[in-house]
Amino acid sequence: MSGDQRELFYSLFENVRKNNLGLNIFSFPKKLFENMSCDKNWEFIVLSLKSEYSNRQLDIPVGVMFSYKNAGGTYVPSFVGMDYDYAFEHQVYRQLLFQTVKRAGELGFSTIDFGMTAGFEKRKIGAHVTEKVAYIQAKDNFPFEQLEIMESKG
Repeated sequence: MSGDQRELFYSLFENVRKNNLGLNIFSFPKKLFENMSCDKNWEFIVLSLKSEYSNRQLDIPVGVMFSYKNAGGTYVPSFVGMDYDYAFEHQVYRQLLFQTVKRAGELGFSTIDFGMTAGFEKRKIGAHVTEKVAYIQAKDNFPFEQLEIMESKG
C-alpha cells in the first residue's frame, strides 16, 4: 500500500472520529495505520465510487473498514473511515458492513465482532447485540463529586 493510500485512509478515519458523537475516541498516530498495513492479520476493505458518480470525475475511495483477522476464528472490524460527501447518498456505512460480513464469510470466519455503535444498522445485517457493562474504581472520588454537584445545578 502506498503512502498516499495510507494518508487517504487515515483522513477517512479522522472524518468518522470527528463526526461520530456516539463513540468518543481519540486520534491515533499515522504510524499505527502504516503498521496495520504491513501486518498480515490486518486488512482494509475499501469502497470506491466510480468516476461517473463522483463530484471529482475520478474513481475515489469513499469508505474503508480496518479489520483484524483473529487466529481464534473471529473477524474484527475495528475502525471505519468515510467520506461524508458521499456517505449518506450512497449509504457507505451500510455497504461497508455488508462487505465486511461477506469478506468474513469468504475467509471462513465463524464470528464477527462488531463494535459498540450503530446497533440498528448492524441488526439489519443479522447482528445480535450483547450487552456489556464496565466498572471503574477511582482512588480519589473528588472529581466525581464535582460532576455530581454540577449535574444537580444544571
